Amino acid sequence: MCPEEAVWTTVADKTGPGFSEPLRWVFDHAETRYDRVVIEIAPTTEEPIYLVKYGDDVRQEGRGNAIELAGIGKWEVTVFSASYDLDSERDTFVVPEPESILDPRTFAVIKQVALGGSFEGQSTFGIGVEGKYSFRVLADVDVDGTGYMMIDIVHQ
Repeated sequence: MCPEEAVWTTVADKTGPGFSEPLRWVFDHAETRYDRVVIEIAPTTEEPIYLVKYGDDVRQEGRGNAIELAGIGKWEVTVFSASYDLDSERDTFVVPEPESILDPRTFAVIKQVALGGSFEGQSTFGIGVEGKYSFRVLADVDVDGTGYMMIDIVHQ
């Protein structure tokens, strides 16, 4: 999907038949009009399945503990993709500091990106932002089969 065609919103989801392949990486990309968080998924034939929404609290997968997030706006990002291979149970995405997986200095409005863990084939991330901004979600599969979910937060 072309970024110009995506709709700016305050809730976004893509449903599908089941779980995606395991997570591989999360990285940032700053633009002049928006901050972007990119979630990379191992080669797949389907676009990632997800739910992104504002919340008062973002909770850890499997535990239910609240994730402390910097900023006023708190987004819960659920990707139906685990941080481990479902067959071998080997970790595919490990971060040294789950409470701060990306450097907030690279962003204009994002204050924190945290990993809330994986449980039963899905992973949760928390994104703390300065305020309640509109966002859009783009999902795609690259030519090599790598799945991407991109969350763009507009600068206001």
